[in-house]
Amino acid sequence: LPLQLSALGYNVTAHDQLRYPFAHPNLAVLCEDIFNMDNALQCSYDIVISVSTIEHLGLGHYGDILFSDADKPAIEILWNRVKEGGRMMISLPAGKPAVQRGYRVYDEKKILDTFPVVTKILWFAKSGREGTWQKVQPSDINDIVYQEPFAQLPVDALAFVICDKNNS
Repeated sequence: LPLQLSALGYNVTAHDQLRYPFAHPNLAVLCEDIFNMDNALQCSYDIVISVSTIEHLGLGHYGDILFSDADKPAIEILWNRVKEGGRMMISLPAGKPAVQRGYRVYDEKKILDTFPVVTKILWFAKSGREGTWQKVQPSDINDIVYQEPFAQLPVDALAFVICDKNNS
């Protein structure tokens, strides 16, 4: 996604604790753990997008630091980087709330308890690995339980959370 947006002409800053393997003149890359960043992420952005990331933080699955409930402070760090009038968009696995090996699962209550401001939540689900994603209601994902997390990846449902920082 960062490379695609850069190629479309947007100035993009990609942040990943693992090495990002692509380069583009419109792309700056920060390679650090979000909780050990010092001053690396001190500027603000019109939009912050996090795809399939927040749910992994603090669980040690990617060599990151172990940090209980790391999703909430990570979201706060990202939210503080959004300019007034800007937007944050984050995708998360959806279903019955749980912490699996390597990722968290969210329902509407967990999202509202974790994010500082939620403008809108879009819900999507599919049947099985090869299913087609369909827009659904939160009630359609409430009973999804990932009993075998590695067998069911990618997940069967996701939430796309949109947070707008209104000018005050």
